Amino acid sequence: MPTSVIGLFESQDIANKAVAEVTKGGVSQDAVDILASSGTKEISSRLVEAGYDEAKAQQYAKALQQGGALVIAEVEDDRADAVLEALPACCTDIVKINQRVKMRVTRI
Repeated sequence: MPTSVIGLFESQDIANKAVAEVTKGGVSQDAVDILASSGTKEISSRLVEAGYDEAKAQQYAKALQQGGALVIAEVEDDRADAVLEALPACCTDIVKINQRVKMRVTRI
């Protein structure tokens, strides 16, 4: 089952490093998006599309307007935990969301 792994990072540079770690672990570059400097509506729409609660998606979108970057990796459910582990400790908030909108939040 497809799963979206979402990480909020303090900067675009840190998000790029996180993407490098995830793709080094075997996730296709095409399956990973970085959202930064995008409009609030675009960001929240993308998160809702990935299965995220609309109110929480809007909070992330507003946070990104003040800087930072959001990484979204679309992976098979059996690979989601490995992707979570691959994200560096610099991540502010990591969320795993599957199509059933079951969430697991890890704060680092």
